[in-house]
Amino acid sequence: AAVADVTANDLVNGAAVDLTAGTGNATIAQSGTWPAGITLDPATGAVATEASLQPGLYTVAYDLCDTNTPANCETAQIEVTVAADIAPGDDTGTATSGA
Repeated sequence: AAVADVTANDLVNGAAVDLTAGTGNATIAQSGTWPAGITLDPATGAVATEASLQPGLYTVAYDLCDTNTPANCETAQIEVTVAADIAPGDDTGTATSGA
């Protein structure tokens, strides 16, 4: 994953974020439009990218909401850098002069 858990450094009412369905203290969701090829898993906080995503810097946002006060939400940003991974190998060959 490009980001293992976007909530790892977030707090809700002074406590670490717990996304456990039904018992956790928070929920997360994508905010706004995200580019095709970047996804957020609301159960784990993981942000993943697909192989088809073009290299570049992408800024996306997510909403973090308090489950005790569902109307209490804040938006945070995530920067995802997709690097090009090109690794050419050196080649060698042999030729005969005059051929």
